[in-house]
Amino acid sequence: MSIKKYIRKNIYRWHRLTSLIVALPVMLWTVSGFLHPVMNSLKPDVRNHFLPTTSIDSTKIHVPLQQALHRNTIFVFHNFRFVKLDNNYFYQVQQINVDTLTYISCIDGKILQGGDQLYASDLAQRFLAEPVTNEKQKAVGHQMASDISHAAMLFYEPKLYAKTNITSVELIKEFNPEYKRSNVLLPVYRVNFNRADNIRLYIETSSDRLATAVDSKKAWFINFFALTHTWSFLNGIGQTKNLVLGLFSLLCFITSLLGFYVYNVMKKKKASSLIRRQWFMACHS
Repeated sequence: MSIKKYIRKNIYRWHRLTSLIVALPVMLWTVSGFLHPVMNSLKPDVRNHFLPTTSIDSTKIHVPLQQALHRNTIFVFHNFRFVKLDNNYFYQVQQINVDTLTYISCIDGKILQGGDQLYASDLAQRFLAEPVTNEKQKAVGHQMASDISHAAMLFYEPKLYAKTNITSVELIKEFNPEYKRSNVLLPVYRVNFNRADNIRLYIETSSDRLATAVDSKKAWFINFFALTHTWSFLNGIGQTKNLVLGLFSLLCFITSLLGFYVYNVMKKKKASSLIRRQWFMACHS
């Protein structure tokens, strides 16, 4: 049997085999592609996505910036700004080639140890803050009125938000399966909260920005999309993953060509052969 006849004889079987191989991954690619807008529409329960700018009370700045930097032997820095943390003002100093920011008190010029984590936690609480009901605000006001003097009440500002307990704060220096390159900002702090939806906020402290928020539902969609659309289960093989994806794409292309040949060329040849046979039989009948 010639090679040409062998190919014609087996081409349908090859097409069926390759179709079975590529069918499931292509279907998952398609489904995950359709679900991607759904994933983007999932908004974790975050009350504030942007924070208002904080006004600076110049009367609370007792130590000039140059003196504060000199006192802490900081002679080169990239940028600085004023930030407010627990009703105190700090110089937030961004040093060159240092991932974390330095916080120097505007009152005594001392460095706040772990200041960047504390500020990230404070920002996360403000982003996630949930308004307290009017009844609870009134109850707090009545309790404060019974505990402190009337003069002190004049300077008291009732808290408008209830805080959620923070379970951990971690500095993220690299993109990962949950915090992807599309979020752009690095480094950021991942602040995990003790809440039913296991929400975590990714906070960029140098600009008070919420990079992204992820809860249980969004995390499930992220993992599903990574497995079915980008084949994250192959990440462990390094650059070989690109080779595997390339070979699979080639197999999809070959399957398409085989399908085109089977359902167009071969079908037309069979039809023309049947017509000739019928004509021949009609002529010799």
